[in-house]
Amino acid sequence: MSSLRRNEHGLIVRARSYGRTSYDELANSLGLKQDETLYAVKVENGTRIARPVKKGQKDVPHSPGTTFVAGPTITKAAFLGALLSQVRGASAPAPSPVAPVRSENQKLPPALRHEVEELHSSGFGAVPEPEMTSWGWAIKMKGLILAGGIRTDAMILLPATYPATSPIGFYLRKGANSGTLDRAHLFDRSYHGAPDLSAYGWQWFCGVVDGWTPGRHTLLSYVTCVFAMFTNENLKG
Repeated sequence: MSSLRRNEHGLIVRARSYGRTSYDELANSLGLKQDETLYAVKVENGTRIARPVKKGQKDVPHSPGTTFVAGPTITKAAFLGALLSQVRGASAPAPSPVAPVRSENQKLPPALRHEVEELHSSGFGAVPEPEMTSWGWAIKMKGLILAGGIRTDAMILLPATYPATSPIGFYLRKGANSGTLDRAHLFDRSYHGAPDLSAYGWQWFCGVVDGWTPGRHTLLSYVTCVFAMFTNENLKG
């Protein structure tokens, strides 16, 4: 593991050279828990890609900058097709307000600020100052690069109680070019407690976080999960 360096949180290992490792070696270094997934993040054709590492995989290649992240498991809700057919034709819910409601008394918590800075430096896209909304903190990502080099805006919606509870949901700007992204899981409606923000120009990307651990999982591990979901490989649902 001499060519791999763990960060201060112990949830990220970054490669400093070309080489090979294994799932077990990485899991040991990261202290991977039973209900967590191991993700590999690297740049392919100028685009940052995240993929789950298969449990027990003996040969895991890496290059300088490859990052291995321990994060919660994210599931595509496959049952939504049936659910949508049941509610099709029903009246649409009233749009949920997402206008900023920040005041001088609603300062960004230090722990969350650190996570935002970590996410900003990860290469996924620019991350402006978060805004407090009626739902919680809105973390917007400007120029997020999707597979194929497509750029779009995205948003992570966090509950006011974050990180004690997991992120509410991940959204992409409505009508944006999403390239090869699996649009079958991109909805104007929303489920699993996430608000419908279609009236405000956002589409909800379906993904349910399992096993969120406060103080261990971060915004970076959450976005890594979502990007792995974008690749549609080795995931449940």
